[in-house]
Amino acid sequence: MEMALPFSAGPLRVLNIAKPYRNDYHARRLSRNAAGTDSLRYFFDISDGHSVYEDDAGQTFDSPDEARAAASVIAAELPLDSEGQYRGFFVYVTDDDGNDIARIPIPY
Repeated sequence: MEMALPFSAGPLRVLNIAKPYRNDYHARRLSRNAAGTDSLRYFFDISDGHSVYEDDAGQTFDSPDEARAAASVIAAELPLDSEGQYRGFFVYVTDDDGNDIARIPIPY
């Protein structure tokens, strides 16, 4: 099963896992932002603790705070068209190194 996030992160895969987020880490990928400095890639997985929609593409942001803000937007927009599908889910944000950045509940 695939779904698209309300921004351009690309398709997500549904995985059944024991933990609500992955503990492995993505290969470090940096990209240059408009100012010419490095931006980190952040990943936005959506999980209820049993199943996860894993973000394989991620998005680049200049800071963890920007990634947290994007996660808040995702969490606010997902229930709008889902008819309760995300009840009990969270948006988990990790960076390229696998560090947990945020866990934002999806309201229902």
